[in-house]
Amino acid sequence: SLIVDADGCIQFANRQSERLLGYTPDEMKGMHVEDLVPPASRRRHAIFREGYLKSPHTRPMGANLDLFAHTKSGENIPIEVSLSTISTSDGILVATSLRDITERVAAATALEQAHEKAEAARKRAERATLTKSRFLASASHDLRQPLQTLTAYLSVLKRTPDPARNAETIQKMEDSVASMAGILESLLDLSQLDAGKIKPKLETFGLQGILDRIATNCQMSAEHKNLALSVSRTTDHVFTDPALLERIIENFVTNAIRYTDKGTVSIICQRQTDRIRISVVDTGRGIPAADLEDIFEEFVQLGNPERAP
Repeated sequence: SLIVDADGCIQFANRQSERLLGYTPDEMKGMHVEDLVPPASRRRHAIFREGYLKSPHTRPMGANLDLFAHTKSGENIPIEVSLSTISTSDGILVATSLRDITERVAAATALEQAHEKAEAARKRAERATLTKSRFLASASHDLRQPLQTLTAYLSVLKRTPDPARNAETIQKMEDSVASMAGILESLLDLSQLDAGKIKPKLETFGLQGILDRIATNCQMSAEHKNLALSVSRTTDHVFTDPALLERIIENFVTNAIRYTDKGTVSIICQRQTDRIRISVVDTGRGIPAADLEDIFEEFVQLGNPERAP
């Protein structure tokens, strides 16, 4: 506790104040009460103190959780303050009781942070549900297209006796079936990921083998668009799941070919200390700067209204 005169000078301090503020009672006697307030708040505190003296009243504990005391060590600690007046022949004195509420403020802050994290998690879950629903809607849309194409080609087969023309139609039907199979495989992968059933099978293996296999698988698509597909040579080995890594890289290469109209698509390996950086570089149209953030959202696909962010 402190007793302060009308000019803001401390006339008395007890041992409890010493434990809280670090000053001995003798050191505090004669100090200005604003010296015990954080420097940034001293002007505001002086105005409040003068206003209180013009209209003194009892101010109980718990009226404000935004008060701080400035200790001898320079630390600002959160406190509660209660005020009451004492009338003397020399004028009004103000009895000030201080209470350290560091633990209470810490608990309130932790609760607020927990609430914010829970709210952020809820919003992420809502966003994931929305994007997944949008993805499933677009997948069903994507499946309808090859199904409609197959139906059209079947009607052509029924009406066309020409074997040469039938062979061309059958090839197009096979392409439609392959497209459907890719979409269904993606849907199955998604359900397995959600169920936690995809478990990486880690092993050490040379990179060049899977890079050459990817190049072979994608070469025909690149040639069809008159693109040059190249793969850097490497003797490096990595420790990961070879099947999953191959699928990831091949997805990048397939997309690079799809969205590159002329030029090159390259798979490049670069050693970085104890890591290997694998890049798929193309001369395609690129990603608009305004969409760079959106592409990291789940199920977003640029240029597809069904999967727009």
